[in-house]
Amino acid sequence: MNATGLGADIAFDTTGVQAAVDTALLSVRPHGIFVNVAIWEDSPRMNMNLVVRREIMVTGSIVYRGDHPELLEAVAAGKLQGLEDLVTRKIALEDVVDQGFKALIDEKDKQIKILVHP
Repeated sequence: MNATGLGADIAFDTTGVQAAVDTALLSVRPHGIFVNVAIWEDSPRMNMNLVVRREIMVTGSIVYRGDHPELLEAVAAGKLQGLEDLVTRKIALEDVVDQGFKALIDEKDKQIKILVHP
């Protein structure tokens, strides 16, 4: 990823929330890539004029390709700043059903990632 001030090379939506798609598309640089990996309850809206004007490649993915080790190394090395902002809630393992699933169902538009700890 290059820090050029022109936007992200790649942006992902993992939430299935409209605001995430809107933000991701606005954050991608011209000729960048938007990847949807979320399963949607409803069909999302997409600003196709923005996609065309900035020549953004739009794709989807559902299968793990084995690239997690590289990502984990980047996180451990501190190369990806701001990841803490993606964690919208922290809960204990025993609270996953009562708090975690409930938050994902009742507050889907407010939750990004829920961190579960033992």
